[in-house]
Amino acid sequence: MKIMAVWGKVLLKNEPDWLLHLRERNNNFYEYHVTLKQPCWIDESQLPKIEQQLSDCLAKFKVLDHSIELNFNKLEVDETDGIILLFARNQQLIASLQKEIVSCLANYGNYVSPESEEYEANFRPHLTLAFDLSPDEVKSVSNLIPNNPVLNGRITQLVLSAVKEINPKEATNPSNFIIYSL
Repeated sequence: MKIMAVWGKVLLKNEPDWLLHLRERNNNFYEYHVTLKQPCWIDESQLPKIEQQLSDCLAKFKVLDHSIELNFNKLEVDETDGIILLFARNQQLIASLQKEIVSCLANYGNYVSPESEEYEANFRPHLTLAFDLSPDEVKSVSNLIPNNPVLNGRITQLVLSAVKEINPKEATNPSNFIIYSL
């Protein structure tokens, strides 16, 4: 069994010092990304079919300039879940792409966690700034973030990842990725 997900690589136009410090402090090893298809369990033998389905899906979805521009500007701090997110607002194109991908990969719904299905159904594009924090850490880390933070970026590539488990080694190993250009 493998864990499959699809995400868009976010290339930020600028990485302010506060963001670099935040990532360093929280050992955030993930690339900046927006998850489009939430992690699901698949049989490894299904991967070639999934690759083809995603390729066919993306061939039909036309993106002007092969890039999706994103403006992340709505901060949400959740002490209960120990997570800090920066949401993109009014992002119709990424929402349409996400719906199309979810539709194309509808047969793969054995989600890794119950929340994943809900996140997928109620898609809200965001960057995860910090996660797995205690309530005290949430307060401390959120003090590093300026009031009304704004990050601008773009997605030009999508990644189909297939890993044995979600950990830094697997999640950052390029041999576990299939890259698609928009």
